[in-house]
Amino acid sequence: MIRTLCALIGMVVLLKAQQLDAIIAHTLEQHASLQSIEQRLNAADAPIATSQLFANPQLVVGMNDILLSDPLNRSQEPMQTTTVGLKQQIPYFGKRAALKEAAIAKKNVMYHSLEASKVALVREIKLTAYTVWSIQEHLRIVQDLIRTLTQSMELYSVYSQTDESSHMQMMSAELSLSELKIKKSGLNKELQRAYARLRYLAAETLEHLDIELHVNQPLPLQYYLSHRENNRKYDMKKAQYRAALKQVRIDELSTKSDPSLQLAYHHREAFDDYLNVSIGVALPIYGRETHRIEASRKEALAASLQQSDWLENITAQLHQEYAALEDAYRVHEIIVHETLPQIEHMFELADAAIRHGADMSDYLELIERKLLLDEQRINAVARYYGAQARLSALIGEKK
Repeated sequence: MIRTLCALIGMVVLLKAQQLDAIIAHTLEQHASLQSIEQRLNAADAPIATSQLFANPQLVVGMNDILLSDPLNRSQEPMQTTTVGLKQQIPYFGKRAALKEAAIAKKNVMYHSLEASKVALVREIKLTAYTVWSIQEHLRIVQDLIRTLTQSMELYSVYSQTDESSHMQMMSAELSLSELKIKKSGLNKELQRAYARLRYLAAETLEHLDIELHVNQPLPLQYYLSHRENNRKYDMKKAQYRAALKQVRIDELSTKSDPSLQLAYHHREAFDDYLNVSIGVALPIYGRETHRIEASRKEALAASLQQSDWLENITAQLHQEYAALEDAYRVHEIIVHETLPQIEHMFELADAAIRHGADMSDYLELIERKLLLDEQRINAVARYYGAQARLSALIGEKK
């Protein structure tokens, strides 16, 4: 019965376990923050459509020459008319095309903002997943040390002499064991917090993360530098610059007044009816349009400078993150290939010494040193993958 229950629990854990690639794919489809941007992106189609429409016409209704002595008599004079008219503003040649191009440019800014948000979300998922992995690895190391220390204490109690010195050694070992248990409890709390953040980022319920991290030789720095223009925020900066240029074009065309055509029908009681046609234009004589053009050109220049500055910023960040990547890789190689093998051999020697009645002081010191080295190794792997995640985000990758 117990075996069956354990098997069922294991199956549930496996079913709820998720791989990082699957989490990222699900998040890009379901996360509410991305869906909100997508809705705003869909709403951006409306300004594109309305940019091609004329302004609403004005309906004009009026009565002329109302005599106060006999206001209901509309046949005394020829100027007594009842008027119904329409007034329509006609956009100057090229304005509708410019408005449409500006609306499309603004939508492109929003699109690249969505892409940048996706990259940022993927980066945060990766960093949080690597934090989860790091805590789980720390827990595994601590649990292994608790088990090893417990076994060594049992061996020591069998092979050592029961004197005051051995009693002190056992008390010291028990203290180390308690410290490891306290550390395990703290790590469990950290793991719960990390999973809570990962569940939010992933927009789904996660009970276990199936992830394995292996440190390989980093790609050359030139690879990242050659892809720096794929940065999604850089794409957004370029789109903002193009949108600013479209706004300059609109402001330049604003110096060309839109003519207004008015057609009115005049009805007279005792005389013939007649039509009236008129055309009106605004006179841009006060310089308001000139100020708008100057302001929009400065905005376009600012957007161009931001675009150039961002590319330099990306280059600097790539160098910084790559330096962190190389450092983590070197530290990992030293620990794995040089230091840990020596510690493992020293553990074998210390275990044999305990079986021959040696004290546990050296063994406890080895446990502390191994814990420190394992933590440094785990941190090096987490730093390596964290730097790699940030590098991937800087070149616009969403995987």
